[in-house]
Amino acid sequence: MPDAEIFHFIEKSGAVRPSEILEAAGVRWCFVGDLVVARYYPLMPSDYHVAIADEQLETARAALASHGFQELPQTHLRFSDRRATKESKTGWPGFRFLPNGADEWGTCSIIIMPATFWHLDLSPNSWETNTYFVTNTPCRFPQKLLYFRLIIDIVADRYVDGQLNDAITGYFLIQYSYLLVFARDVISSLSSEDQFFVELFDKVILRSAKEKVCFQRQRIRAGSITPEAAKALIPRKDLEVAAIKRKYQALAANSQSNNDNVENRELNTQSHNS
Repeated sequence: MPDAEIFHFIEKSGAVRPSEILEAAGVRWCFVGDLVVARYYPLMPSDYHVAIADEQLETARAALASHGFQELPQTHLRFSDRRATKESKTGWPGFRFLPNGADEWGTCSIIIMPATFWHLDLSPNSWETNTYFVTNTPCRFPQKLLYFRLIIDIVADRYVDGQLNDAITGYFLIQYSYLLVFARDVISSLSSEDQFFVELFDKVILRSAKEKVCFQRQRIRAGSITPEAAKALIPRKDLEVAAIKRKYQALAANSQSNNDNVENRELNTQSHNS
């Protein structure tokens, strides 16, 4: 979505005001989640996720609460997971807001969260380089390549940990799927371990194989194995399935060819007899 369109969209939906409030409060912040995807892909956000420098989360909370926003509980059932033991069972960490008097069901929530939850560095030395403003707006976003890296990092970490909120893990998996569509132009700029992940994670079929992709990615990052050696350790049931598919496609094609030959011979015989 072009800058002018995304600004119009944000302005119409009411997200400009919290951006202005956070900037005025001196908070280091940026949008993450659906709104980042909407910069490049036709997605209608259900909530506005905002990453806040961890030590400034309460500052951001107070700033929004004192400038026309009401804090509401995390009640979205789609982010509820009663089995989670290492993080919230009821939804995102942080705080959820709506403009005072807004319809809870018809308005996008503003959910502020610690930046580290998104693996995002918003420290004073990194904030300006890791984020940028959409032209002529107060709306701040993470750099696309950086966002791709951190989403891969989040997915790889969460996928192997069954004690986390599985609904939130699913959300990050969807974010990753969107990135594969609109951020293909930056894949060649990813690190070797992240390129390894992109090449294999969606191709392998078994969950155990996906977990091995995550594990070997960490080994590549640590320098204890090369990407080529790591690939050899990943079970490729997908290749076996593809080979079986090609076999039966070849058999079907051969059978069709034989049928065509039989039909042609019959037609030639009929033509000769006539």
